[in-house]
Amino acid sequence: MSWFRRKPQVPPRQPHPDPAIEQQLQRILSLRTAIGRQEALAHTYHDEIRAAQGDHESAAWALRNEAHFGTGDLSAADKSAARRIEAAQLALTGVEERITGLQDEISKRMADMSPSDLAYL
Repeated sequence: MSWFRRKPQVPPRQPHPDPAIEQQLQRILSLRTAIGRQEALAHTYHDEIRAAQGDHESAAWALRNEAHFGTGDLSAADKSAARRIEAAQLALTGVEERITGLQDEISKRMADMSPSDLAYL
């Protein structure tokens, strides 16, 4: 028995007989692909935020220890982590807005099409 299974092969999508509708369907598919790319970008920003939060927590821990012993100033590391978090959150907001815009465009395009045409997706 194989430990890894292959994904079942999905048959290739059949094109719509009407070229104008096929063009609209292709646009919807390309918008879905763009959403996938934006979601991957959002995932990297989430990872960056988590990493910066870890750095922020480490710097806070070190600041508490250094303050206790009265040596050093690690506030620059703490501020750097906070700036990284703010920058990633700002970029993430932009990505989420783009995703919402793409989803809205897909919804508008699909609303104008008949269910039988959408079956070709």
